[in-house]
Amino acid sequence: AALLPFATRAGLLFIVAWGLIYFAAIRRISRTLTAEAWVLAITLIATLTVQLEFAILVGVLASFFVYLQRTTRPRVVRVASGALASSSPPDAPDVLRIEGSLFFGATDHVRDRFDEERAARPGAKHMLLLLSGVNFIDVAGGQLLAECANALRQEGATLWLAPPPPAVREV
Repeated sequence: AALLPFATRAGLLFIVAWGLIYFAAIRRISRTLTAEAWVLAITLIATLTVQLEFAILVGVLASFFVYLQRTTRPRVVRVASGALASSSPPDAPDVLRIEGSLFFGATDHVRDRFDEERAARPGAKHMLLLLSGVNFIDVAGGQLLAECANALRQEGATLWLAPPPPAVREV
């Protein structure tokens, strides 16, 4: 290979590189997952414009920021509202489901969503949080749940937690 001219070696490298590109995956990512498509585009542009080591770092950082964006904003979904169900008694609980990790980086988002849901029905006497979708909780997450329970207690309402997974129950 050392006897081959540089132009020939460059052509061989392009052929090998072309074979390493998985176009079906690129099409699938660009069609379905917007955030991943941005990571792909940023990494591709960085690969073509800067040194390879720095381009890999740029891609890893972009992926990390997408991950942080997702994990710090767990979904808080209203499953049911006692006020909306015509056959339910007036003291029927609001039911919310938290889906994702409840850790220090997500507590502000969850607190805001909790406050929004509470403001939507201020007279409710009970709120039920379904924690089966919580896969991780830390001390800040546990403290948030305690603060929410205390805030409701001061308003004459009760916060119920069901069913927390064993790891969440321990915290």
